[in-house]
Amino acid sequence: MIKPLGSRLLVVPVKEDHKTTGGIMVGEEVAPQSLKAEVVAVGPEVKDFKAGDVILVSQFAPTQAKESPVDKTLIVPAEDVLAVIVS
Repeated sequence: MIKPLGSRLLVVPVKEDHKTTGGIMVGEEVAPQSLKAEVVAVGPEVKDFKAGDVILVSQFAPTQAKESPVDKTLIVPAEDVLAVIVS
């Protein structure tokens, strides 16, 4: 189990299709430079987010959690969250 410290979030990327409105598949190199992720856990200093929130973070902000049982788990500083996605 990984427990984020300070103002960090533990997140798992949400799978997205990089498709235009016309149905054309777009490669990773021209896809938007941000990442949609679901919050798994929050550090003790985080007040604005909770587990289960879907957030948008800068593509270059996360650090991969190598000790994680899930391959794609990332650690993100709370200040690098761009938005909460409300559905």
